[in-house]
Amino acid sequence: MEGRFRSLCAAVLIGAVVLFGLTWIPDWLATSMATREIWRWAFLPIATGAIGGLWPTATSWFARLRNVSGAFSIGAAIAIVAGLAITEQRPRRFYGFGDLMLDRNQADAYLDRWSPQDGPDRIPTGVQIQAVNFLTGNDVDVAGYVWQKIPHSIKDPNKQGVIFAEALKAYDLREVFRREEAEYTLVLWRFQVTLRQLFFYHRYPFDRQNVWIRLWSRDFGQGTLLVPDFDSYPSPFVVHRLAGLDREFVQDGWKADFTSFSYGLIDYSTSFGLNTYRDRDLEPELYFNVGLKRDFADPLINRIIPLIVVATLLFLVLKLVSREEQLRSLSGFNGFALLGYCAALFFVVVLYHDSLRDQLSPQSVMYIDGFYFLLYLMILLVSTQAILFTSQRETFLLHVSDNKVPSLLYWPVLLGSVLLMTVLTFAPVGDQNIDLRASQESELDASLPIIQETNERTQPGQPNVR
Repeated sequence: MEGRFRSLCAAVLIGAVVLFGLTWIPDWLATSMATREIWRWAFLPIATGAIGGLWPTATSWFARLRNVSGAFSIGAAIAIVAGLAITEQRPRRFYGFGDLMLDRNQADAYLDRWSPQDGPDRIPTGVQIQAVNFLTGNDVDVAGYVWQKIPHSIKDPNKQGVIFAEALKAYDLREVFRREEAEYTLVLWRFQVTLRQLFFYHRYPFDRQNVWIRLWSRDFGQGTLLVPDFDSYPSPFVVHRLAGLDREFVQDGWKADFTSFSYGLIDYSTSFGLNTYRDRDLEPELYFNVGLKRDFADPLINRIIPLIVVATLLFLVLKLVSREEQLRSLSGFNGFALLGYCAALFFVVVLYHDSLRDQLSPQSVMYIDGFYFLLYLMILLVSTQAILFTSQRETFLLHVSDNKVPSLLYWPVLLGSVLLMTVLTFAPVGDQNIDLRASQESELDASLPIIQETNERTQPGQPNVR
């Protein structure tokens, strides 16, 4: 009865300490949002591991180590899953390339900084996306419709139509219909274009991508400006309503997150032969953005679960390393057999890793790469441990309690390393809770210094991405 009461008190203490640590974090520990988030992620496994070591039923150092191992591993696994779930719900910090536009007045005010309204012609332009298909890690095929409301004052046919500035090859642009209205001529085209863009996969499989369509007027460089045709979309224009995206939009492995219009300022390293480089003019370029969030189900089945299975098999290999004759006879344990088994697991992991990087062609190390690197390391350590255990030289950590210490350290080291990678990858750098609509009130004022700096051409060839 006394033992049960002590266990109950310990369980209550665990719950109280964990709840207190997750809800109240002193300012001296959390000097910023990032450190506060890191503390929350790290507290759970540390607290559960410490309490596990103090569990009253543990009467020996080995029992305490076993409790610490189990409690820390469970706490780390919960922290990883909970942290990634919270990360998935965080709002985006940016909703498009360059400066976001939410209505016609905002777009006109932005363009007025470059030229008065009675200056270059402005043509309302709209986009409707039907399909987005990733061909490779950096090539994406986009199909849909684009239209323009061409004022009757514009007589030059060379000003009608658009150019897809980032098209990888010749693309299909076919006129569907043309209709005369009181103040303008409505022209609708259907397009299918392959775009090459730089996508960042460092957070894969929890990455979010922005597929943008950069549009030029057909008389590129001659002063005609494209303006988002907000009148053709639901008002007010809200990015999460997915305006401009087909309602039956289906993209394997992705979920539509937002759509938006934006303007980008590109200071090219050439004048395209229109005039001298020194006399070239900078013009805002219209972007239509489609935000995508990766569906975790596919990577979970194809990438994560196989890694979990390999890690579990490697742990079972570690459990087979023993000097007990009965266990050795049942398992057929010998160092060279286990070395061959580890080599087979290594080649399986290498093939999976190589196929993933070939599929995505990432520009940097990805979050999931850390899982593969950890398995490489664990395979090496388990193989080395198996060989050392069969040697005649006595090693305390390997031979005490018949090789049980390495097996107790396996999951804490593996899950603790995964938790560390997760914190370093997903801990917020700044304030992520941005009110998008409120932020638009200061968007134009905030962009003025950037426009002035770009106009001075102090950094030729660099895009205006904020």
